[in-house]
Amino acid sequence: MTPPRIPSPERPAPVHAAPPAEPWRVGPRAPAPRPLDPLLVDAAAAAGLTDVLDAVEAGRRLDVDQGLRLFHADLGVVGALADRVRERLHGDLCFYNRNLHINATNVCEASCIFCSFARLETGDPAAWTLSMDQAVGRLTPLQDVLLTEVHIVNGLNPDLPFDYYTTLMQRLKQARPDLHCKGFTAVEIHYYAEKYGMTYEQVLRSFVDAGLGSMPGGGAEIFADRARRKLCHDKVDADGWLEVHRVAHRMGIKTNSTMLFGSIETLEERVDHLDRLRRLQDESIAALADDPDHGFFQTFIALRFHNENNRLQRLRSPTHLDSLRTIAVARLMLDNLAHIKAYWPMLGEDTAQLAQDFGADDMDGTVREEHIYHMAGADTPQGLAREDLFRLIGDAGRRPVERDTLYRIVSGSQWSGGGAEEGPPARIAAVGYHNAWPLIRFLEREGGLELREGHPYQVAGWLSAGEVDLALLPVGALLTDPELRVVPDVCVGADGAVQSVLIVAETPPERWTRVVLDGVSRTSVLLARLLLTEGPLAARVPAGLEIVEGAPGSGVEAARGDVAAVVIGDVARALPARLTTRVDLAAEWKAWTGLPFVFAVWAGRPDVHPAVVARVRDAGLHGIDAVREWAATLDGAPADHAGRALDPAVAELDPADAPYLTRAIRHRLDDAAMMGLRRFAALAHRAGLVPLEDVSLYAPPADRPAPGPRLSTLRRAARARVTTTELPYRLDGAPAAGERRVERGEGETAASWLRRVAETRLSVPAETVVTVDVGNAGLAATAAALLSGAGAVVVPADLQIPGCVDQDQALVELERHIEDAGFVPVRVQAGDRVARAALSAASRHRPLSPSSK
Repeated sequence: MTPPRIPSPERPAPVHAAPPAEPWRVGPRAPAPRPLDPLLVDAAAAAGLTDVLDAVEAGRRLDVDQGLRLFHADLGVVGALADRVRERLHGDLCFYNRNLHINATNVCEASCIFCSFARLETGDPAAWTLSMDQAVGRLTPLQDVLLTEVHIVNGLNPDLPFDYYTTLMQRLKQARPDLHCKGFTAVEIHYYAEKYGMTYEQVLRSFVDAGLGSMPGGGAEIFADRARRKLCHDKVDADGWLEVHRVAHRMGIKTNSTMLFGSIETLEERVDHLDRLRRLQDESIAALADDPDHGFFQTFIALRFHNENNRLQRLRSPTHLDSLRTIAVARLMLDNLAHIKAYWPMLGEDTAQLAQDFGADDMDGTVREEHIYHMAGADTPQGLAREDLFRLIGDAGRRPVERDTLYRIVSGSQWSGGGAEEGPPARIAAVGYHNAWPLIRFLEREGGLELREGHPYQVAGWLSAGEVDLALLPVGALLTDPELRVVPDVCVGADGAVQSVLIVAETPPERWTRVVLDGVSRTSVLLARLLLTEGPLAARVPAGLEIVEGAPGSGVEAARGDVAAVVIGDVARALPARLTTRVDLAAEWKAWTGLPFVFAVWAGRPDVHPAVVARVRDAGLHGIDAVREWAATLDGAPADHAGRALDPAVAELDPADAPYLTRAIRHRLDDAAMMGLRRFAALAHRAGLVPLEDVSLYAPPADRPAPGPRLSTLRRAARARVTTTELPYRLDGAPAAGERRVERGEGETAASWLRRVAETRLSVPAETVVTVDVGNAGLAATAAALLSGAGAVVVPADLQIPGCVDQDQALVELERHIEDAGFVPVRVQAGDRVARAALSAASRHRPLSPSSK
């Protein structure tokens, strides 16, 4: 049990941020929403949603009737209300991860009429079942990538034994022990239970033992019996789906939740689905009071129905605006779920980006190798680069934060300090070894930081007892306390031989009978045990080697004859000549894993003020740069490195230490170092040496203002200037008098372009019509432009819309989006104006394409 935090008797404990939120919510620093926009108050009243606005502001639960009204109300207002809730929970942060999808088999005996992924039999030319080597081979191109999740979803294959699935996870975890396996929908769990004569709990227990970490939310479809009987009559029903997740939660497994929308369900059935998810989440949250390890729903994903290559291909897919509305309603109804995900492979990049303004706080991830939605007609890329996600999130006015599957922060690449806020004073502790010099030397310049130095085990004890707020902590101690968070970007580590963490002896490893693990550093003790029992040293030492714990500082004296010992720190750099065998543990780790090793990180409780975290981080980054610039001058570089004079503090360093501090020691906690840290945690946990297998960085402050006017504010202001109820679209393309066309630039994101559309509407006279070109902007962005002040649409003669085989179908899709934006579509051609011209000639079903007749 973690000891309680006890204030230091010397002075009061510092002021901390707000206490951590409930575990099913996000972070301790979620800000209060911004002041209410008067435009929103007026718009909510005009839309008949004043009661909903009042409930949102008071934090009251919406009832089912209110949820249904949201599906009929002004979309701009619904989106703005959802944005209020999103901001309260997450500020300006938007989460993503780096993940790989593995669909090991698409053979499936279920006959869901909406599915384009499944093949009924093994042997079908379009069917596949991966071998173990093929599945694990998907990881090979990603060995140097900070991949945190593999997402496993399969068909219900009647030809596979149960151990196919357990072996699959075991092999994946062997290849990448630090990888989190999220896998197997409730439909699959139910199928395996029936097929192999097991209970849900037995199936899940076997999977957890094989490496399962969490479950996705697929297979929920729509809970209503009427729709479910038609969509997927031969797979688990709604009660069964909910029961699988109930059992998983009871076992401590965190899961996701989904809803397939836009096929044959009614709006009432959508709201009922959300309400049933909310009620199961209530059960799981209530159970947390007695069982802190109880599972719960982490996130909700609204899955847009795609109509290609399945038996519902004559239905029209939901519009992009319907997707945004469904996401917004989910954010407002699911008040006990922390996260709403905009799953870009299914929504499209434009809609997923815009969903951040309609309640979504998560863009999913890089999503390599997704098949299920691409086989249903999704035209999105097979995977996004991390830089693309940064751009999509950043252009939406949010800050990207990389997470793992369980929403732990794993990258500091977008972390920034607390701005102008100074924050409270803080007590910090560090190991006074020379290798930590860059991280601690400049702390005094940050102000308000009281430093205390000691040995690694002392520093860990002070933090555990609450005597300090942040500590430069050995990672071995970090892996014993789930509450600890890590300061991003800085560490003490090595990428190969480190010279100061050694096993030393008078004899070679083949003759050792005992290894004494010097207790001065828990991390080095753990690393030595791993290398001696599982790593490369295991093959060199005799069978039956005795490994014993030693007192702190006992290593040098203990290493005599055939007895070896671990020594670390400055002592390891000044060894007596008799210790001729010197095995560098960091070099052995590098040879074993190919990754850097992290020995120590700054860590503390979640409630440490972000400005304190920023000061410690900034001091370390300054120290790293100062040492690097100093070492460069020793190699003959100009004294003024990169336009900056050398910091005078480096004058106290011995030039002989330059190679050690700049090459042997690695001070940046970058992606490679995080991979090494996560790999060490996973291996040490698997060996039973530590209770935890994951680490989490401090999240960036959640309330940093976005630069410039917010898109949601601009959108409401621009829409307020559009007073007409008709929205013309022109087929002839001839310029109209009194219009201002806003073109979307090549490579410009939807949010960036929509900001220009809204700003144009606000800057031109009221009589000027802001016009957009659907061929230039794309259908999703064009539809959103109608919510942002655009008053007319130009349609090119060669208009192409995914899923539409000709222009007639494309015009139907355009008119559906215009109606969803709250306007009457009016076709203008050769001077004629016809309201709902395309829709009046269209049925609920779309014509079959020639290839499918």
